[in-house]
Amino acid sequence: MFARDVMTRAPYTLPATASVREALAIFNERGFRHIPLLDEQGALAGLVSERDLRPMDPTRFPGSLHAAVVTPLLDRPLDPFISDAVVFVSPDDPLTAVIDQLVNHRLGAVPVADAAGQVVGIISYIDVLSALRAKTA
Repeated sequence: MFARDVMTRAPYTLPATASVREALAIFNERGFRHIPLLDEQGALAGLVSERDLRPMDPTRFPGSLHAAVVTPLLDRPLDPFISDAVVFVSPDDPLTAVIDQLVNHRLGAVPVADAAGQVVGIISYIDVLSALRAKTA
């Protein structure tokens, strides 16, 4: 089994210059937990998770004090939330390599990028567990 067999194809992406507010809106409206971020050339720049931005979500923490602290952060770009090392897998990587990335980097999801760095999918730990469950049924 390979990454291409379990990935969600053509995931929703955002430019790395998108705002925290934009990402929070997508997380809240669409129920996503991870969004691959793209650089100016459309290649993978990183991944932002709902968990990364949760402390800034005014819908989770209503109140004037929180709003006063968080509101200025909402229009900041996502770039600062990207780690220096971009973790990803190739569509041709075996599922064991995907699992290694998820476990070794303590990730909830990993983007799938082709040789040109274009995002072609995303794999969450739920996708891996579902695939393994289907294989053992």
